[in-house]
Amino acid sequence: MSIAILSIGIVAVMGAMGSIVRSQGRMKTQEVMQRLAERKFEEMLVTTQDLTSPQNGDFSDWNEYNYNWSTTVDTTSSTYVSAITLTVQPVNADSPKVSVVQLIYIPPQTGSTTTTGATQ
Repeated sequence: MSIAILSIGIVAVMGAMGSIVRSQGRMKTQEVMQRLAERKFEEMLVTTQDLTSPQNGDFSDWNEYNYNWSTTVDTTSSTYVSAITLTVQPVNADSPKVSVVQLIYIPPQTGSTTTTGATQ
């Protein structure tokens, strides 16, 4: 009888440990995606990439092959201010995505000069 009770207790503890390990794995993935999104956004701002149109890519240039990124551009109620959403998601999983939203000022284009990039 005591062996049966002990066995049930061990099974319950092992189940709880498995749940904790899975939860930690999800949290780690979320943290990695958050850092990748913030770093990609900083790179895009510094390199003055054209942020006015949707873009996408991967992180292979950073030796991170498990994630993809994409951007969307939304207008705001303020003139020349757009909301850029950068989303990172795992390549081979249906796990949750991480999105970072930044407001950027896009100066008006005047005459024949073309302005690319953004100022924050």
